[in-house]
Amino acid sequence: MKKIYIFITFLLLLSVNDVNAQRRKRRFLSRVRIFKTHDVVDQNVGLSNSRANSINALNTKKSFLGRIFSPKAQHETKQSSDFHKTSFINAQETKRRNKHRGRTFKVQHEIGGNIGLSNFQGDFNGDGPADGLILVNGFTLNATHSAHLIPIRRSRHDHRFVKHLVLKSHLGITTASFDNLGVSSGNEPLTKGGDPTQVESDVLLGRITAESTVITLGTQVEYYLKDIVSYLHKNPRGRGKGRRVGFRGRRRYHRGNPYVALGIGINYVDSTPSTDPEAILTNAGGNAGLPDNFTPEVLRGIKSTVFSGTLAFGYRYKLRSNLDLVGEIKFNQYFSDRVDAVKPIVDNDNLDKNTNLTAGIIYRLF
Repeated sequence: MKKIYIFITFLLLLSVNDVNAQRRKRRFLSRVRIFKTHDVVDQNVGLSNSRANSINALNTKKSFLGRIFSPKAQHETKQSSDFHKTSFINAQETKRRNKHRGRTFKVQHEIGGNIGLSNFQGDFNGDGPADGLILVNGFTLNATHSAHLIPIRRSRHDHRFVKHLVLKSHLGITTASFDNLGVSSGNEPLTKGGDPTQVESDVLLGRITAESTVITLGTQVEYYLKDIVSYLHKNPRGRGKGRRVGFRGRRRYHRGNPYVALGIGINYVDSTPSTDPEAILTNAGGNAGLPDNFTPEVLRGIKSTVFSGTLAFGYRYKLRSNLDLVGEIKFNQYFSDRVDAVKPIVDNDNLDKNTNLTAGIIYRLF
């Protein structure tokens, strides 16, 4: 009986050792990631050792490729790619935030140009409707630069008023010619009854002309009726709130945006008067060939700087996402009475002024 007990105990010990050995083997294989392959040997088929090794290597390669191109492996690869892409985007966003940290606005710039007609009003009486008030006697050409503030989204302040403002600067040239054809044609004879001194003053006024060139550097603040930030950064062909156009419920943003502007300018004025040499030579009118109340001091041009104030009304129409068409009517009041090269002797508060009607384009830079 004692021998049987010993024998059974011996068998149990062997079985326990065998189980522990199997566990150690599986643990070792899992740690070194040895993948089992079909053990192709040359015992049953009579292959050489080199042939068996080649087949084992081929089977191992197939198993490796299978692990790479399996759906699970591809999913893990995609997840890794998405992770790196998200990390890059987050890094760029962090860089942008750090760049604008502490700033409430960022500035966007635009450039453009306009061309148009000008109506100068001074001491001359041109031939036109409303006693020469509606008369085209000039030409204007301007280059513009605009800047507007874009509130940063993270700002806690309310910027509703700022979103309607644009600061525009312009550098331009305006030319004008003046005459008194509304008073006299300038072709009447310089004698009356054979006596040049009896010529009427209006006849002599018709022979006086002037030329002026004005180079302007100015700036104006434009207030748009609609939110200029949203207007400038929306594609007119996109979807959004606005009037219904087309079909199937497509909506487009309003393409137009009117504005009113106030500004100031500094102008270099070069004006030159012109008289009739024949009238001066014959002493027409008895005043050295000049109209009544005129002296050489009255007809004197200037080459100097003149300040001006500006009031403008305009309309901006979006052609593309970064290109706009703009039309404007601008009233300029010069703080001088020598822009037309004439300043009468009698005291008057009628400073020279002009009205410009222009059309142009504006291109958004960045």
